[in-house]
Amino acid sequence: MNDKDVENEFDESHRIKGALYPYDNKTRGKCEPQWTKLKAALSDNHIKNIAITSSYDTGKTSFLKSFFKKECADSEYKFITIPTFSEKQEKINEENLEKNVINQLLFSEKTKKFPDSRIDRIHVHSIWWILLIWATLWTLGGLVFSLTPIASTFWNDGVWRKRIILGLTLIISLWLIYHIVHSSYKLSWNAKASLGPVELSGADNKGDIKQSDQNLFILYGDEIKYYFSRSKVKYLILEDMDRFNNIDIFQKLRELNNNINESQILHDKKVVFIYTLSDAIFRDEKIEEKTTLVNENKAAESKSKFFDYVISLMPFDNLNSSEKIFKEEIEKYKDVKEINISDNILLGVSLYISDRREITCIIADMDTYLRNLNRVQEKIESKLKDEQPDFGDKLFAAMIYKNVYPRDFDNLAKGKSYLGYFLQEIDTLKAFIYDNQDDIEGGYIYTQFQNDESIANLLSVVWDNYYEFSPKNDSDLEDKIKRSLAYIKNTSILRFLLAQNLRL
Repeated sequence: MNDKDVENEFDESHRIKGALYPYDNKTRGKCEPQWTKLKAALSDNHIKNIAITSSYDTGKTSFLKSFFKKECADSEYKFITIPTFSEKQEKINEENLEKNVINQLLFSEKTKKFPDSRIDRIHVHSIWWILLIWATLWTLGGLVFSLTPIASTFWNDGVWRKRIILGLTLIISLWLIYHIVHSSYKLSWNAKASLGPVELSGADNKGDIKQSDQNLFILYGDEIKYYFSRSKVKYLILEDMDRFNNIDIFQKLRELNNNINESQILHDKKVVFIYTLSDAIFRDEKIEEKTTLVNENKAAESKSKFFDYVISLMPFDNLNSSEKIFKEEIEKYKDVKEINISDNILLGVSLYISDRREITCIIADMDTYLRNLNRVQEKIESKLKDEQPDFGDKLFAAMIYKNVYPRDFDNLAKGKSYLGYFLQEIDTLKAFIYDNQDDIEGGYIYTQFQNDESIANLLSVVWDNYYEFSPKNDSDLEDKIKRSLAYIKNTSILRFLLAQNLRL
């Protein structure tokens, strides 16, 4: 692969096509009035806890990265990201959340910047530092030896033998010093870790007191204050804290922020915490469990309790349809642009899929598949395009299926896919309709299906007569087909694609 091929993988802003990381090149004009509001809030000495609220995938991180890149020096802000991949997780343990914040905050800097810290970080010893120690020790040793009586007559006899011994001694001593320097650090780290109040990755050493009963922000409070006093960080951005579904953490973080700003060692330096979250975390609350009365002020009360200022962020893109995002991504890829994707398919899918990152993955996968066909099966691809005018729609549908329903897509190769089994048994379903035509709503829907044997009509007939469906003398086949139909019925995007007669 030459440099030109590599360069083609990047777009006009030199961002690799298909990249999922947040943007940091948003302009102030496109982010108004939130940009000006945030800048004003940071200049208010009374504001120390700011919430940036919006729904998922509306560009909160892109907005903040762009803002701080243009408005502040790199050393003045720090992002703390604690991802969670489980949507079923109800509440994350507060202690683990505190550990993650402390780890990312205290263990990300170079050791030499925090000489008085009681937390021993990994020391990276360069070869030049080890050579300096080695040369210093030999220089001192040489000076001491020069003061001894034997120094004046040392080289009088056996010069070459002594030179060989000296050379070997120099090499062995360098090897020993290298290992002593690294081993001494490991020993000191183990000793220091075992004496600490709480190990961030282990159990507490204080007998019966459980670590979960201790507030790590208090235990490591001095270290955190020392961190902010020695570093230039003034703005700490805590991303997606609402995903943990634990509102109590905001109280602890506010207390931490208050303790930092009241510390004398910061010398009047103001530290601002900025949280990105969804409004949904501040729910209405029932006044009493036995009643249906709702405290409608609960959300507003919670916001004012935890934050000094709230900025609502509007999405950068269309709120109602993501068709524009699909087209923007398609325009980035030459091969994808050349195949035809029907406007009605694109519009229909855009009503279901709005996540920019998911759209990015779908179109990037289309490009990968098309380029593989171009490279390995150019003749086959050409034949597919000629014989199947809806080739682009089908490939588009397949990539949507791959990204939206990855588990069922992976099961295709194993013969366990619900969609795969449904497509295999289409003839069985048709036979059911033909065998039961007199019993299907007076034959009306059957007549519709007979005139247009599409998958859409097939599904319509089967679902309307779902409970009557029963292949002759094959309960196992009936069970598998019914589970496949139930899966398709509960997957709106897949149902839409099949309704467009797209056999993936």
